[in-house]
Amino acid sequence: MAKRLILRTICVAVLSIAIPLSAQAAEPLNVSISDNVYSADLEIPGGFSAELTITFENVVGLSATSLNVSAFAINPLDPALLSRLGSNVGGIPAGFPLLLRIEPDPNMGLSFSGTVDVELYTHDLEFAVASPLRMYSSPLGGAFADVTTAHGAGSYRSRGTKGNFSEFLIVIETRTPVAAAGDKLGAVRSLLTSYQTEIDAGTYAQLSSLLTGAEDAYAAGNLVAAVTYVEEFAKAVKNAGASIPNVWAAAHNLPNVAGQLRAAAGTARFSLTLALNN
Repeated sequence: MAKRLILRTICVAVLSIAIPLSAQAAEPLNVSISDNVYSADLEIPGGFSAELTITFENVVGLSATSLNVSAFAINPLDPALLSRLGSNVGGIPAGFPLLLRIEPDPNMGLSFSGTVDVELYTHDLEFAVASPLRMYSSPLGGAFADVTTAHGAGSYRSRGTKGNFSEFLIVIETRTPVAAAGDKLGAVRSLLTSYQTEIDAGTYAQLSSLLTGAEDAYAAGNLVAAVTYVEEFAKAVKNAGASIPNVWAAAHNLPNVAGQLRAAAGTARFSLTLALNN
């Protein structure tokens, strides 16, 4: 009942927001870079703000200009935007109508290996038990998908893990954690299959076997075992070394298969853990 009330309140409040995307771009403020961590403040018209932290495992060429970060005040009722969110999203919270875009300049030489964590911390939203808020991400102009790997209080903090970039939103998800976990395991399987030719045959067989274990455990309702298999899958990808391409470059000429697989496994683990806790 509490979750439905939160969702209904947010969705009703969304109706009062109508801000055109194209006119509301804002550059990050107070940018700081320390080793592999980029941090900045985001402020958009309407008084909405957030602290942004981007943490790379390994990065080359990181600078305030090479990462090319911007924030937009969005219209949550924009049909073009809503069509990109899919049926699992009930809306965008009126308290945080912000789209984050990270689209590194291909001429600046930025590249990274492994994964990158993108975290937003805002006082404009409040964390609640069984919160329906999630971080979604998409390629530029493409379909959004859940990439959340952690969220919590203070006032609301959400982190997503990626093997690439570029657009991010906080949305209201309608799926239960159990349903989301099933969808995400399917997404890991689809991703693994699509990159089969890019992965060493022995490594692919190992990963497929671990993923089958997770799928079978999930189907049997053994979520603890499913979490364990997903964690082992992610660990095997990380330890695969040169057997799986693991570099992303701003020129978009490298797929970073390992980063994408680990990110997909990470958000599946998040939903499985939520299902266990709830």
